[in-house]
Amino acid sequence: KSLDVELVCHLDPMPVDNEKYYNILHQLKQILLETGRGLDIHDFRVIHQGKTLQFDVVVPEKFQFDDTELERILRIQIEEKIGDYHLEITFDHNYLLY
Repeated sequence: KSLDVELVCHLDPMPVDNEKYYNILHQLKQILLETGRGLDIHDFRVIHQGKTLQFDVVVPEKFQFDDTELERILRIQIEEKIGDYHLEITFDHNYLLY
């Protein structure tokens, strides 16, 4: 109150004992690292009985690919390296997140 600041804490629920979840998350982070500098992931979920990967990708300002091309690249890489999943990807351009 003395600083006149409002703060919101957003926590993403994560399955603590789900090895498959953490393996997929690790592989996704590796794919992003290989795809371009500055890409990051948040709000990752495995939903619909494990058939859908849902996540947000933080895209740095002036990134080399537009969202359409980036999505195409990610879909190919995910299918090759992780498996055949339905993907729900949101591209986040809020530059306060990194």
